[in-house]
Amino acid sequence: MAKAEATNRAVEAGANEKTVSILEVEETPLAYFPGGAVRLRVKAVGDMVI
Repeated sequence: MAKAEATNRAVEAGANEKTVSILEVEETPLAYFPGGAVRLRVKAVGDMVI
């Protein structure tokens, strides 16, 4: 789900949907939340639409 959201945001920012790829996924555990919660950072990149 996070990868799809990152892809959608890249397209909304002007990236060509066919060239978008996931560059990085960072998962950070949140010690202060119960149940093994994590923070996800997903970086998507793509060629700009001209």
